[in-house]
Amino acid sequence: MSSLASFAPFSVVELLRYNPPDPTHSISTPNQPPRTPPRQHSSVLGLGLGSSSSNLTSALLSATGSTPARSVITSVELCDANLYVGTSDGYLLHYILDRAELSGGNVAEPSSDSGVERMHHIKTSPGAGKRPLDSLLAFPTESKMVVFSDSTVTFLELDTLRQVPPVMCMPVKQTVCFCADKIVQSPVPLTFARRRMLLAGYLGDMLEMEKELPITDGPVVMMVRHGDRICAADQHMYKLIFLGSGETIPLFPYDRSLQRPLAAAYSDGEFLLVTATPQGGGLGMFVSQNGEPVRGTLEWPAIPKSLAFQYPYVTALLANNTIEVHNLVNQQLMQKLAFPSGFTSHSMVEATFDLELGTYGPGDGGTIRILVAGGDAVLGIKMAPLRRQIDWLMESDSIEQAIELAEHVSLGQPQEYSNSKLQDLYRRAGLIYLERMLFDQALNMYKKAELDPAVLMEMFEPRELTTSPSTSGEDTTAPGTAKSVGAMIDARVANSETGLDGKALLVAARVMLQSYLLHVRATCSPTDPRLELIDTSLLELYAENPDPTSLYAFVLARNHVPIDTAVTLLQSAQRFYAQSLLMKAHERHEDALRLWQQLAVKDLNDPEFPGVKIVPKYLESVNDKELVLETLTWLLDIDAQLAVQSLMDQVNVFFRFSSGEVSDHLRRHSRAAYLLYLEHLVNERGDKTETYHTELAVSYIEHISRLDAVAAESIELEKQYSSLQSRPPFEVFLWRVQNEASDDTRTALLPVRAKLIRFLQDSESYDSIAVLAALDAVDVGLKFERALVLGRGDDHEAVLQIYLSLGDHIGAERYCLSQPGDVGTKLIARLLALFLAAGDSMALPVHDLLTRHHALTNLTSVLEDLPPHWSLSLVGDYLVSAMRVSRAEFTEKRIVKNLARGEHFKIQSKLSSIVHATQPIELKHSDTICIVCGKPIPDPPAPFAARFFPAPGITHVHCR
Repeated sequence: MSSLASFAPFSVVELLRYNPPDPTHSISTPNQPPRTPPRQHSSVLGLGLGSSSSNLTSALLSATGSTPARSVITSVELCDANLYVGTSDGYLLHYILDRAELSGGNVAEPSSDSGVERMHHIKTSPGAGKRPLDSLLAFPTESKMVVFSDSTVTFLELDTLRQVPPVMCMPVKQTVCFCADKIVQSPVPLTFARRRMLLAGYLGDMLEMEKELPITDGPVVMMVRHGDRICAADQHMYKLIFLGSGETIPLFPYDRSLQRPLAAAYSDGEFLLVTATPQGGGLGMFVSQNGEPVRGTLEWPAIPKSLAFQYPYVTALLANNTIEVHNLVNQQLMQKLAFPSGFTSHSMVEATFDLELGTYGPGDGGTIRILVAGGDAVLGIKMAPLRRQIDWLMESDSIEQAIELAEHVSLGQPQEYSNSKLQDLYRRAGLIYLERMLFDQALNMYKKAELDPAVLMEMFEPRELTTSPSTSGEDTTAPGTAKSVGAMIDARVANSETGLDGKALLVAARVMLQSYLLHVRATCSPTDPRLELIDTSLLELYAENPDPTSLYAFVLARNHVPIDTAVTLLQSAQRFYAQSLLMKAHERHEDALRLWQQLAVKDLNDPEFPGVKIVPKYLESVNDKELVLETLTWLLDIDAQLAVQSLMDQVNVFFRFSSGEVSDHLRRHSRAAYLLYLEHLVNERGDKTETYHTELAVSYIEHISRLDAVAAESIELEKQYSSLQSRPPFEVFLWRVQNEASDDTRTALLPVRAKLIRFLQDSESYDSIAVLAALDAVDVGLKFERALVLGRGDDHEAVLQIYLSLGDHIGAERYCLSQPGDVGTKLIARLLALFLAAGDSMALPVHDLLTRHHALTNLTSVLEDLPPHWSLSLVGDYLVSAMRVSRAEFTEKRIVKNLARGEHFKIQSKLSSIVHATQPIELKHSDTICIVCGKPIPDPPAPFAARFFPAPGITHVHCR
């Protein structure tokens, strides 16, 4: 491939070699019919002149009477094939260019009738003489030519080059400079700068002035316009003028001693301003239409004299008589142009209307927009066809620039045509990026190309290279014409000097394919027939990806892969858990659960399987009672606690199991699970059913009986307990042994006994007879548990005997105190009797019992029962405590009795006061009976004294 240095979008073409008119011939003007001279050839490229040079020179001589200065070109304008030339002696020359010869790029002798020349002498003012034409602007939409000469803007008819009548277009005098709007529109907006004001108007059939803006900071010497913004320069400063509001924004100064101001406007509303460096170079600064810096900076080795723009290039005519071409987008220098020997340029302009050159003969066409004027020649800067530039850029590896250029070209073409061309280019670029392992860039190109996903997927199939993608004229992305991605990676790794990882590249390539398929999938309609192929390929890619996240999300979501195809793919990739999720998504619950069972028991192997913990959650949404029970049955063998917990939670949205159903099922299939379920019912749900409580206790006992050497271990525990000098309660001893045991010494007995003891202490609903029968049946030495059950049956004597046989004196004492009322007092006395009956060995327990519970004993009876040989010091504490209690009780009784007597006297005194304060009453009727004696009170009129009582009725005064 060629390098970017060989990329040459522009070439120099000579349009006109100017020979001044012969003074001996007359001048042809629009106002005077020309004299027909003999037809002669000129050196104009491919053109003949309507009048010979000798006739022109002769006419000039006769008009002035002397030999004039040599005429030179001062201004040029191009409008399609029409070339307009302004001269230093005030003539405007019109040439019609030959496209065929310009397209070929060579100078050819014209035929006798190949062209026409028209000339017009512009007089700027009566008696002012001939003045050079400084600039020309042609407006074919308005059929007008604008000529600027000697501070006057004059308007001509474009077809005839006659001056437009002043009544229609009055010449604008005292003009410093003028400009037209860069935005092509009709009528044409024009702006004229005078020393102290700006004039803005429109040129259509007439010239109409719209606005005047005063200038307060010096005359404008240069300006360009885009819309209602004008980028202008005064004697020292660049500035931005808003025509609508009249506002002016200063931009930055320039040094007039080094340069003349220069700016250019571009179609997107930006301005390029030139400033000089002290070293004689030039800098180009881009500003937006609001005066803000944009893009980068252009640099030139010499100060530019003129600027021109032809997308995507900025062309600058430099003071060193060369042209430099920069890319507008990235500010990269693209080309340097040199002029033919002997040619000296003085200006460069953009054509109003481009000259499009077709393909004629050996040439390849192109476009001429930029003209360079010299004193005796006009050169055209021909830009190669953009399609050819795109090919050059692609061949020189400047793919981004080629794409950007192609996208710009497509804007001016029919959409169907431009889309087709662009997509071909995107596919080419994508393949190049893919061969270079630039997967992100390749993905972006394929997205823009809207590449058929089947084509890209075929590239991931191994096959031999049949046609070189860089040299073949065929579609390099069509099946059978491109390397497989595997072959590209192998070639890249083989040619690499840094040791590339082929596996990593293949993974990255698959990620690119996956991303593209997802992109296409997101843009497809739901009925697109390609979706099945896309989704099948995505599933295959996900199945080969070690990270399962995307695979699980895909199989759980709606997709277009036939389920049989998906199962085959997942099985071949051994992604069994993903297969189960696929079954779940399709509500094939039995298949999903069967896969989970096989994974749990290791019939199938998938390290991504999270375990059977996911089963209960899934069962919540299964509307099949038999399937749920079947699943829980095999789950019982793997994790009984998890299965039971599922039955405990009962959160299925379709049905619920009764406690009886669950317990019957568990009893048949797993005794351990049944035990767990009973614990849940009793301990967590607080079920008081006697059957469940009894079965739970019996289950604990049976569990203990099935343990190895349980009887011997129980006896050993009792011996350890008996050997303690200071014995805590037996149950506390058991907890302590269990907690202090290491992993090597801990046995299975203690945890189960702890559960049984806690249950027997807390539960009040079990059948004590059935539990005692279970204890008798196993006979493994569970004395303490038997005591707890016997205590439920109020067999206090047997309980106390068990505690004494264990040596658990504190436990026996606690049992006595736990009984209500006098029963506890009697049991304390009975426990004391049992201690005394055991002989002198129980002297210390007797001492402790009497000391702690002296208030519950009868001192006289205790003294009678104590052995006579026991020393006073042994029972001294008890006697002191008992005497204190007895004395306290006697004192308390006397105090209470005296307080009661005093209260009685107070009440009697108060009642007596009430009786004496009550006045007798007279009764006038004899039907009242005394409520004390029952005798009638005498009839009136004999008065009889009586009194009322709080109770209903009255009594005689003497009755008390």
